[in-house]
Amino acid sequence: MKTQALTLIAVLITPPALAETETRCGWYADYLSSNITLYDADSFWTISTYESTPTPGFEEAYTKQFHDREIVVTDAGSRSGYSCACVVGEFGPPGSRKVYAISRLKGLPLSQCKNDPKLPPDPSFAG
Repeated sequence: MKTQALTLIAVLITPPALAETETRCGWYADYLSSNITLYDADSFWTISTYESTPTPGFEEAYTKQFHDREIVVTDAGSRSGYSCACVVGEFGPPGSRKVYAISRLKGLPLSQCKNDPKLPPDPSFAG
């Protein structure tokens, strides 16, 4: 009985496992320059919102090469819009929308997302 109680206590106080680094690719939507999301085949991931600080590592991963990727501009007065990209980082489970850390951003041709049958044709469904 004492062993079972100790096991239960250990389970209750053990922190959750650290997220593993993974690569997720899909529609990268940057609306209003601070509401940034990724839509992949599994989920919708929040990278940054107007009310919060960006995901750790985001600013370091946002290189000139990534900035110069192919993008569909949806607001002529800004660089708001969407593109196709991969995000390398630590994510919560699908449905959680959580991105814990980013180590790399890589722009992809728009055609790669447009031709992926697991993704919607474009992220205009986002909202």
